[in-house]
Amino acid sequence: MFCFGRCEFDPTSRQLLVDGVQAVIGGRAFDLLETLIEHRDRVVSKDELYERVWPGLAVEPNNLQV
Repeated sequence: MFCFGRCEFDPTSRQLLVDGVQAVIGGRAFDLLETLIEHRDRVVSKDELYERVWPGLAVEPNNLQV
């Protein structure tokens, strides 16, 4: 479990709580957040995010913005 600000992130149960209420986020958004939290000690490259969140898929750069 990781806590930051008003949020609690639990990768085991794949839940994000904001002020104790479960936030509804998509699977890819959860994977993206998980990757950023796991590697919070460094900058994560776009290529690494693509490999981790969209493995084997052709992805447009604006997917990261969404």
